[in-house]
Amino acid sequence: DYLRYDHGNDVGVVNSQLFAYWHKVGLPWGGRLIGSAGVNSNDWDEAWAYIYAFGGGCTAITVTEAMEDQTNAGEPWDLTGTAADDNVLGGHDVFVFARQDAETGILATWGQRQLFTQRWFLARVQELDVTITDEQGARHGDGYGVGLDALEAYMNAING
Repeated sequence: DYLRYDHGNDVGVVNSQLFAYWHKVGLPWGGRLIGSAGVNSNDWDEAWAYIYAFGGGCTAITVTEAMEDQTNAGEPWDLTGTAADDNVLGGHDVFVFARQDAETGILATWGQRQLFTQRWFLARVQELDVTITDEQGARHGDGYGVGLDALEAYMNAING
């Protein structure tokens, strides 16, 4: 839905602005976003607690040459200790949705699943947000006491 949001221009996105857009115009698969919340991406266990509680997490990441090489080789994203780790090619938004094991996770990017390591996650994730959709709201939220009415009012206020 990124290209719909930015009218076909691949110029980057700020998650909070994309979430405000999804609140206003709706999600690409139907329904709309009620709201979102930032999560501490520097704590592996806390991040996973939120990802599982809310069904996934939207992450802003830096993409490096090492990651591109690992994707092409079918390998998990990890730090290599080489100069390729420092050769940043740009940024990207991906959706994290599952753990493979205690030190490896799975995300969705450009229509495929990509494994990643804890070490990579802690180094490359710049932002992690969880979202609440109207479908979750219809089921009375997330079960964690989030004030959905207050969240809805906040999203309406930032959309003008």
